Amino acid sequence: ILMTDADVDGSHIRTLLLTFFFRHMQELIKRGNVFIAQPPLYSIKKGKTLQYIKDDDALDKIILKRAADSIIVRYGEGAAKLEGTGLSKFASGLKEYFGYFDKVNKRLRDEKVTELLPRLDLSKRADFEGEKKAAPKKIEKLERELKKLLKERDFKSIESRFDEEHNLWEVKYVNSQGAEHLINWELASTAEYRQMLAKFKQVEPYMEPPFVIEAVSDASSVGSAEEEAGGEEAAPEAEDAGKKKAPKPAAKRRTIEAEVVEKTNARDLFEYIKEAGSRGYDKTRYKGLGEMNSEQLWQTTMDPERRTLLEVKLEDIAASETIFSTLMGEDVEARRKFIEDNALDVKNLDI
Repeated sequence: ILMTDADVDGSHIRTLLLTFFFRHMQELIKRGNVFIAQPPLYSIKKGKTLQYIKDDDALDKIILKRAADSIIVRYGEGAAKLEGTGLSKFASGLKEYFGYFDKVNKRLRDEKVTELLPRLDLSKRADFEGEKKAAPKKIEKLERELKKLLKERDFKSIESRFDEEHNLWEVKYVNSQGAEHLINWELASTAEYRQMLAKFKQVEPYMEPPFVIEAVSDASSVGSAEEEAGGEEAAPEAEDAGKKKAPKPAAKRRTIEAEVVEKTNARDLFEYIKEAGSRGYDKTRYKGLGEMNSEQLWQTTMDPERRTLLEVKLEDIAASETIFSTLMGEDVEARRKFIEDNALDVKNLDI
């Protein structure tokens, strides 16, 4: 059983161990004798209730669901309402969108610029194609929008230009530090860019500020007016003598509390939703298995009655050999190309 920390470093160590077993003890894998332990990355506690959480995604799922039960979000000038399941789905969509947004922004180094791209929907190769004498319409629009940011972002220059080698247009901007950045088909064809656009389309209908957040609490009506006043239940009809009427189920109602908060952008809204869902929780992040005491380690990872194990299976030796050689070899370019080519085909690449 391979037991490593639940964080990224632990994942890297696990990959090295798997490489060792694949290269030198492959028979153990074929016999089904190699397993991966699933230690938690977090624990959350509220009152006397303690819950262990596997990873960041599982934690966010709990927090966002809890937030959706405690707040209402109104968006846009018409103050349309999001709550419950709808709010939970929207918050989850925002989480995925901002995850890809941040990856794209690492290339462009300017959130204002990155925000433009999904709104302009630069998604097809044809958006960058055109004759040398005239730039495509979307490229022209992108250049105009960037020039509106010229003073605010202190850009040194912005220009659209024709790449004769690839017969495609691109936009170059130079930021305040003198660093050059390109918006071109190479960027638009990356996995993270395409995913960013796809997630944006899911949440776009609700991303209309201002966002007004109302804190709510669930309350139950307490029986009938007689019960509330301390009165007794009415006498049954003769034919139902001796039978008690079933009490009516208490109707839940959501009451708006005093707190009302306004946010002007979706990023701040998302951070507030996470904060609202985290209130009242005592959260612990385990940097390593050594941070747990022996009782916690037994309860979460080692107890045969409760633990979760992943069996390592070897279904295609040739394909596995290619993957290990590519991902663990010395050819950096081959590894980069493999990851980019396959990123959209997997939801959870965790070796």
